[in-house]
Amino acid sequence: MRAPVRAMAVIVAAAAVASSAGCGGRWVSSTPRTIRVVGHEPSPTQVFEHLLARARALGYQIDQIDPSRVFFRVQAFTAPGRPSYFNVQVHADLSVVVSPGGFYVRRGGRLIHRNIQAELDRFVRELAAAVAAMAPGLRAP
Repeated sequence: MRAPVRAMAVIVAAAAVASSAGCGGRWVSSTPRTIRVVGHEPSPTQVFEHLLARARALGYQIDQIDPSRVFFRVQAFTAPGRPSYFNVQVHADLSVVVSPGGFYVRRGGRLIHRNIQAELDRFVRELAAAVAAMAPGLRAP
């Protein structure tokens, strides 16, 4: 009898949230988040479609979508008058990189407003749970 395959999503390179000097601690350091698909082998396109559907279900406005690059970008809910974005790129090795961009992101994504950072963290957790749910019988981390 074959043992069941367990799958899970692992968030790698979670940002160490360290307040920067000045601005009353409104700006924090940031790094792109990586979600790895472990234990099952869907295609990058399947992962892309699943994450895109999850982002839509969460109410995010899809700002850009490029299925040929397995890439999409959503507009953050925080501060809609000066939009910030979350870029989602699925790679061939089934890693999913989520990076911030827009008005409240500085220094090439290395510095981000704490409110956008908090929303980015929630968004990545939702995507990681969606990846984990792709494998039947698995609970989200």
